[in-house]
Amino acid sequence: MNIIQSFWTLPMLKGQPGKYETRFHGGWLHQKYHYMSWAYSCLQLRKFYNNVSLITDAIGNELLIEKLGLPYTNVTIALDELNNCHPELWALGKLYSYGLQEAPFLHVDGDVYIWERFHKKFETSDLIAQNLEHNFSYYRNTTKNLIDQKCYIPDVISQITSNENEVNAYNAGVLGGSNILFFKHYIKAALDFVDNNIQHLPMLPVGKLNAFFEQHLFYCISKKEQLKVDCIFDIIDKEKLNFILKSHSQFAKAPAGGVKYIHLYGEDSKMNIEHCKRLEVLMHDEFPDYYQRILKLTVSKYHQII
Repeated sequence: MNIIQSFWTLPMLKGQPGKYETRFHGGWLHQKYHYMSWAYSCLQLRKFYNNVSLITDAIGNELLIEKLGLPYTNVTIALDELNNCHPELWALGKLYSYGLQEAPFLHVDGDVYIWERFHKKFETSDLIAQNLEHNFSYYRNTTKNLIDQKCYIPDVISQITSNENEVNAYNAGVLGGSNILFFKHYIKAALDFVDNNIQHLPMLPVGKLNAFFEQHLFYCISKKEQLKVDCIFDIIDKEKLNFILKSHSQFAKAPAGGVKYIHLYGEDSKMNIEHCKRLEVLMHDEFPDYYQRILKLTVSKYHQII
């Protein structure tokens, strides 16, 4: 199975300080933590996998490869194709990267850190996700916004949500599988959603649409096609998931005590000074050369725009 990561820089470059949905600094307190997160995620993956590929654009290649020297084994510069897209639609970079795959793959976000290989069973899984997001109000509220603005909603979403009391999704901290045909279908549906709602974007909280067309749509299509999705975590209780995946106490002791996977998703994680300090300690202690490169880079005038 191919391990891939994607890094589309337009959302970062066009972001605005103080507006989390634009992913300015990747949502982190400072750009140095953003770069440390990418470095630590990549370097931990390389401890357990001989091949880890990066899909990025020209600026991403300059940053992660030429300047930071991260040890990706294959780099594809393809995401410049998205440079005319709305910069707040950051999930498009991931979707485009999924669409480039022709063999079983697992996409891992740049804020996911592992301390062991993923379970062998996932190497033959039809579809893989991090976890089921069960009845999160986020998706119900987004659906209401779309309906209120008379936006286009894919039939598959309407069909599934009309038959279920809950609104569900799959978290895409990791997402992949061997069913490439499913991904082609899913990506087309997601892009159709974006294309058919371009005229509505000025009236919508655009950043909040990303999880809707990436994670909720993935759930609805897999549900309609009756496809099994294997999850890294089978827990559906939101509070318990948040504790396991991104609580400071878990991150502080990883990899001790059985903590082998952390995903610092959401503003509450990336703006948490304790998480940032912990990440900096890990980089300083385990990868001092990369740590120094990041410090030098983030104080240079050249990279203040990034």
